[in-house]
Amino acid sequence: MLHKTKGIVLSTLKYGETSIITHIYTELFGMQHYLVKGVRKESKRRSAQIQYFQPGAILDLEVYQNSLKELQYIKEYQWHSVYANMYSEVIRHTIATYCAELADKLIKEPEADPDFFEEMESVFLLLDRLPSVEVSNIPVYFTLKILGKIGFSLSGKYDVTNFNVLDFEKGCFSSQVPLHPLYLKGTHAKFVHDILYCEDWTNISFNGDGRTYISRSLQNYLKIHIENFKTLNSLTVLETIFC
Repeated sequence: MLHKTKGIVLSTLKYGETSIITHIYTELFGMQHYLVKGVRKESKRRSAQIQYFQPGAILDLEVYQNSLKELQYIKEYQWHSVYANMYSEVIRHTIATYCAELADKLIKEPEADPDFFEEMESVFLLLDRLPSVEVSNIPVYFTLKILGKIGFSLSGKYDVTNFNVLDFEKGCFSSQVPLHPLYLKGTHAKFVHDILYCEDWTNISFNGDGRTYISRSLQNYLKIHIENFKTLNSLTVLETIFC
């Protein structure tokens, strides 16, 4: 059956000579895998259409959807939102790639979640529109949002006196430093708390080394709770830009 839906591109693989298989998080169907035919083929009349399927692209789609099949088909696609800065600035493009790769690794179910779709869409739009000095917190913010989506939200709140440790094995703020090494404390724990709870999270300042350390710690948190989870390839590039 043919449906119209918005979708956010997460990853793309070459298929055959001119086609691709793309993973797209859709508003109506959740995570979906689509075959797009001829998208890499150029002609005298038009250039290849692969630019539509970059990480974070928000598209209007017309798709053939069959719940009995794992691979679906896209009939038509066009921009829903045209980015002004995302793909022309290295830091924005790198953050978009990180967010898309993280979502692609963690969201598996083909189930609609319009609220989370709206959250993901808003993150990519913010990434494009915010001043460049304000985008650095987006990777941590988006990681925390994904944790909530998949059922591993961090609980509790930071308090400088009583709850100044973030214990990743327990998934909560604690008053004691644990015996294991998987925790954050002090300013690192407070930064995570502020990103979680402050409305003005884009303006929370922190140095590049600190963000890198926190991002690595969140990856380790995922490794504890998700079998066979591996550190994202895009994280290394992200760390190079931040440091």
